[in-house]
Formats: sequence, C-alpha cells, structure tokens
Amino acid sequence: MDFKSTKMYKKGELGEQIVDNLILNKGKFIPYAPVLEEAHVFDRIVASKDKRKLMIVEIKTVDARDKYPDTGISIGHYKEYIEIQEEYNIDVWILFVDAKNKKIYGNTLNKLSEPTELEHKGKALVYPMIWDNFTAVGKKIIYFPLMNMYDVCVLSDEQVAKLVELNNKGYKEGLAWKDGYNEWATIK
Repeated sequence: MDFKSTKMYKKGELGEQIVDNLILNKGKFIPYAPVLEEAHVFDRIVASKDKRKLMIVEIKTVDARDKYPDTGISIGHYKEYIEIQEEYNIDVWILFVDAKNKKIYGNTLNKLSEPTELEHKGKALVYPMIWDNFTAVGKKIIYFPLMNMYDVCVLSDEQVAKLVELNNKGYKEGLAWKDGYNEWATIK
C-alpha cells in the first residue's frame, strides 16, 4: 500500500490544512511548508508578518490517549526536534489536532519536556513518559501530559467529522508493512 493512500497520511494532511488555515486567518503569522512531497524534517516554519518572530511548528493529528491524560510523539522525531532546537536556537512547537477532544493544543518542546508528576485514577504518573510502540520512529513514543498544553482553538463540528472519517484507531489498516506488526497483531 502506498503511504500517501493510507488514512494516517490523509489525516495528517488534513490536520496540517486545518492549522495552516487557522494561522492564516489569525493574520499575524505566515506558515511556510516543505515543497517536497516526501518525508521532511518538520511541517512548518512560521514567521510573524513583522519578521520579528520565527518558530518551527510540527503538527500531529492524533487524539489524546483514552486511559491516560496525555498524548505523544515518536521518540525518533522528538530527538530530531531537540537537535534542531539546540542547533538553531529556535522554538519548536508541537501542535496536536485532536478530534476526540475537539480542539488543537500544544506547546513548545521545552515546556512539554518539563518533568511533571500528576495523579490519575489513584496512580502517580511521571512525565515525560516513554513507552514501546512498534509504529513509532525509534520504536518508542514519548508522552506529555495534557495539563502542560496550551489550548489553541476549538475544532468545528465539520472538521471533527472529517478527522473521525480518517480515524485508524487500533491500527485497523495501513500498518501491516511495519516491522513488529505481526507480533503486535497476535498479542492484541
């Protein structure tokens, strides 16, 4: 299966379009996107119209987890963003387009990476939290608590409906080619 025909790819593209439209409609910043139609280092460079502020924005079109008050990204991508941030001294923002919570939220990588402890359902959770996941770049996902996120905007019912159409929860399709899929499928 061609990656561009997967729900995962299409959902990511939709999330990027939603964020681009939000940025442009606010009228203070301009998003610049990669011109290549292949894997890229990050999704956007965003510049203020007055040319005084520049930031990198990575857009993740994923819902928060059901059993934990958090969401996350591949550890491999996290490490790349940290390197970029340190090398160029520029903020890297991670924005999550979340159909389940019907909003866009996020924060800078520095804020998301701050050690945080919270109690959830009688258990102490310590963040950032790293778990194994065969789908992730680097085979692990680093999770950040929702309480460290800044709410950007509420999604419209139409946007939520389009995102839900592209839901691939439980890896229903498009991942059989990934290393570790067969092992995961037999134990789920």
